[in-house]
Amino acid sequence: MLCAVVASCGDSATVPIVPTPGPLIPGTWYMHFANDTALPSTISTRTAGVAAETTILDSAQLIINADNTYQQRYWYRVFLTGILDRTEVVIDQGTLAASGTDYAFTSNVRTRTFTVTVPSLGNVSTSEVMLFFVDAPPTAGKYKLSHP
Repeated sequence: MLCAVVASCGDSATVPIVPTPGPLIPGTWYMHFANDTALPSTISTRTAGVAAETTILDSAQLIINADNTYQQRYWYRVFLTGILDRTEVVIDQGTLAASGTDYAFTSNVRTRTFTVTVPSLGNVSTSEVMLFFVDAPPTAGKYKLSHP
């Protein structure tokens, strides 16, 4: 008699399958795409006061450690009405834990949690708020272990 993993033998009861995320390889991951556009990429446009504000993400690194901690750095430029207003580097760090089919990354620097998915070996996708203003849009990132 053959038994399926999801059903118990000789019984009609099913055993729920607990989803687990794909393997997350420790190392330095480099963002290649933000919102399906190769970097540098616009990640926000809004009106700040009376000025049109555009934020362009230039680069991002996500360092994943074997002890379930992370460090993240990303570099972006902010333009007001087409003129460079400032460049910024954001440095974050925290812990990560499996959460269903994804990983939850929780900062210990600021109030921030973001999701990392492993769609295939050597690739990770993120959904995260990278800017820190009210109602900032989330950025969908695609990272690889190689430089862009």
